Amino acid sequence: MQHEEVTDEAIVQRVQAGDTGAFETLISRHRESVFRIVERHVPRDRVAEIAHEAFVSAYLSLRSFRPTHPFEHWLARIARRCCCDFWRERGRERDLQGEPRAAGDERPRTAALEIDPRAGSEAKQREAREILEWAFARLPLDDRLVLALVYFEELSVKECAQVLDWGESKVKVRAHRARERLRRLLASLAAEDGKRP
Repeated sequence: MQHEEVTDEAIVQRVQAGDTGAFETLISRHRESVFRIVERHVPRDRVAEIAHEAFVSAYLSLRSFRPTHPFEHWLARIARRCCCDFWRERGRERDLQGEPRAAGDERPRTAALEIDPRAGSEAKQREAREILEWAFARLPLDDRLVLALVYFEELSVKECAQVLDWGESKVKVRAHRARERLRRLLASLAAEDGKRP
């Protein structure tokens, strides 16, 4: 006789009933998916911290979980919300400090964007990723979110609308505008780079 795996919902019920140690099973089951979500939205050096915050937030909110949707979807929404909170907080810090330029915050050179992805140069690909991260971080929060959900996580417009609590037409319009802003940022960076000695 095969042993059936206990469902996430059954484990949630155990935690809600007082078996707090059972939450570790949920962490081990969903750790990789939460890390994958978080690493698409925040700088690499903050991924572990924000993923940890997502699990803490999920644990503290567990009483509000209702099994109308799968637990992993509920947890993914919390992870995305923690990423939003990270960028909101970072924006507030910059506003309070008068938009300082921290180490590593300078405008990168754009030569790496001209590479052929098939060239295989890890250094060039890393440099291109840093340029895109730099530009992405300068987009408004809603632009970053909609681009990350639609292009990095490859959610459908309908799924993206559900996550962001927007209408589908708003998702389409915001995604288009966000792409244009990102293009303009990269174009201005390339133009400035062309003027450098």
